[in-house]
Amino acid sequence: LHRIYCQMTRFYLHSPKETTEHIIQAYKHGNLSQICDMSKLKRRLQTTYLVPNVYTEKILIDLNFLAKSLDEMIEDAEFANLKPIDWKSLADNRDFRTIQSFEPEETSVPDEMIATNFQLEQAFVRVRRATLSALVTCLKLGGHTELSGGGDKSAREQALKFHFRDLKESEE
Repeated sequence: LHRIYCQMTRFYLHSPKETTEHIIQAYKHGNLSQICDMSKLKRRLQTTYLVPNVYTEKILIDLNFLAKSLDEMIEDAEFANLKPIDWKSLADNRDFRTIQSFEPEETSVPDEMIATNFQLEQAFVRVRRATLSALVTCLKLGGHTELSGGGDKSAREQALKFHFRDLKESEE
């Protein structure tokens, strides 16, 4: 499972570069319609809700199942890039209408069901992201001597305020 998430993360990280290369190749060969298709694909890959989902699940697997010690978990938590996500800009890129359906109207999937399902998927990603943020916060609290008990109390408070402010910004 971890290997699949690693491959998916690599795909989403490298897709802008690779789609740009395909656009250049299409331009060189005069295939202008393919340029439009590749540009649309690039935009869809950058705005899909699956990117934060895949990244969050990969980090959760790393922290929960692959780290062999607390020190490894703390190190992984330090490198977990929990940058803020603009939840409103994420799009549902699942294609429910790619194949023409000749089923009766009663058995077809209505648009409101697709919209509701997307909202539920986004809620799931938000919950998983909040779980990851809580886990990273706990690891940061337990891993730093300046936060967990040693050192100046005001320095600990400042470090906690900074971390919680980052968490709040990432969830908005």
